[in-house]
Amino acid sequence: NIIGATWEWVEFQSGDGSTLTVDNPTVYTLLLNDDATVAIQADCNYAAGTYNLNGSSLTIALGPMTMAMCPPDSLSDRYVRMLGDVVTYVVEDNVLYLNLKMDAGNMVFKPLGTTPDADEEAGTEQIQQALANMTYNDIAVFDEPVTLSDGEYEGEPAVAGAATRPVVTLTDWMAVGKLNGTPSAATILVSNGGGSGSFYDLAIVQEVDGEPTNVATTLLGDRVVIEALDIEENQVIVQMVEQGPGDAACCPTQRVLNAYQLEDGALTQTTSAVIGYVEETSAAPTGDAATPTPTPAEEAPAATPTATPTEEPAAEATPAPEEETSAADELTPATVASDAVTLDPGALAGSYHWRIMPAVSFDEAMGPGQWAAPAHVLVTFDYASPDDVMQGADARWIAIYPVAAYRDQWAGQENDIVATTLDALQSLLADQPDAPDAPMPVLPPVPATNDLAVQPAYVDFGSGSGVRFVGRYVQAADPIYNGQLLYVYQGLTDDGRYLVSMQWPVTAAGLTDDPATVPTADYATADAFEAYRAEIVDQLNGLSADEWTPSLDALDALVNSLTLSLP
Repeated sequence: NIIGATWEWVEFQSGDGSTLTVDNPTVYTLLLNDDATVAIQADCNYAAGTYNLNGSSLTIALGPMTMAMCPPDSLSDRYVRMLGDVVTYVVEDNVLYLNLKMDAGNMVFKPLGTTPDADEEAGTEQIQQALANMTYNDIAVFDEPVTLSDGEYEGEPAVAGAATRPVVTLTDWMAVGKLNGTPSAATILVSNGGGSGSFYDLAIVQEVDGEPTNVATTLLGDRVVIEALDIEENQVIVQMVEQGPGDAACCPTQRVLNAYQLEDGALTQTTSAVIGYVEETSAAPTGDAATPTPTPAEEAPAATPTATPTEEPAAEATPAPEEETSAADELTPATVASDAVTLDPGALAGSYHWRIMPAVSFDEAMGPGQWAAPAHVLVTFDYASPDDVMQGADARWIAIYPVAAYRDQWAGQENDIVATTLDALQSLLADQPDAPDAPMPVLPPVPATNDLAVQPAYVDFGSGSGVRFVGRYVQAADPIYNGQLLYVYQGLTDDGRYLVSMQWPVTAAGLTDDPATVPTADYATADAFEAYRAEIVDQLNGLSADEWTPSLDALDALVNSLTLSLP
């Protein structure tokens, strides 16, 4: 049974008869989950996806992937490419062979951490015994250190005479390896203070003065579902399902890969990558915490997660009736597959992550950068958060909106700006004039004037087409300078159901970085500004793609690579 086991890549047998031996197989792993999703480690990168298994036929469809720069001798890219070419498999003597299409060769895998000998098994049992009978610090529901006995600790009731007591349970999750050159064990504990929460902590244990000692602990979350734990490349890796936007605390759906480093006696999170979504599920209660298996999808509650964050007050979480859309129009983690959005940022970014953003009602659209919008997909780069994007700290993003829901939401408020903009975009893409000029049709609405649109071009993506331009948004007729300019893309899927909106800061060769260098006379009057603007437009339109930073060709390639498989 190849499902549910983590396999490490040890060898590639090429169709030409040559053999490649993988020097560090433990960082090239493959895990086929029982919900038809796949988790992949490719050296310094991590990927998710789906697989289809039918008899001896096996195909793997890759989804979101981190894009870190691995060492020059890394096999990361080659490994991922080959996984995408798998067509069949066979298992012989506990060795997994993945056969590539066109007889290109066989990828050879063995179970991760191949069967230990008797001494290693005894050592593992010794570590487990030590973990189950030692003192841990900084456990979620306890202010003081707790000492486990046979993997459990029970504290005094918070209120004298209360029926419930705070408890801590050691789970079966354990990983061993070296952190900062020191042999270490990582384990996970779950604690409950008597309420509905089950709080999961990651603990690191090392030998100090001859005794196993808890040297660092960090909270993973409340009612999360742990799927994998490992120590690799001086990092602790945790794959788990946590609460995403709109998830109830009981029922997490957002699958993440988190990486931690041990620094100055504390665990520092170095990576948090959203790698997909699962069917709505219930996190295991405290009593079942020791079972290291994801909750099966068939045990999930029938309820669909709402698109409003659970931490919002109830009064604010309910959109006005006229803004409501049907369930079929809404994007939720339960309706969007883990490979629904894929792209290749190339050298533009080290990684990208996408998530379902909850709907924002008109009553809620008060914060910086916020506009009323239905639930939609937001893609960010290099671990930028949605808050970074909305507040302007990182202006690189792609947003994907359901067109019908977007129209209906704004029409329900008797506001036609979205409908008018969408109609203008549709006409522009149908007619494709050679030199469209500002203002260009752009959503979400920008509370400023688009007075510049240069380098226009019509660019396709995986399931649609659109227009890109370089522009700026201003409140007055001010100098044009680097620091204002944005690559802007507006596109529609071929079926017209989704709008793709993208922006990315750019700079132009030969354009000033300092507005103070522009003579005031150039923009002192309306006529003077128009002449100045026309001169800058000609200057910027005369630049080649590579005279922009980043290159317009690279940004177009990013758009080209975008594929959508949305409901």
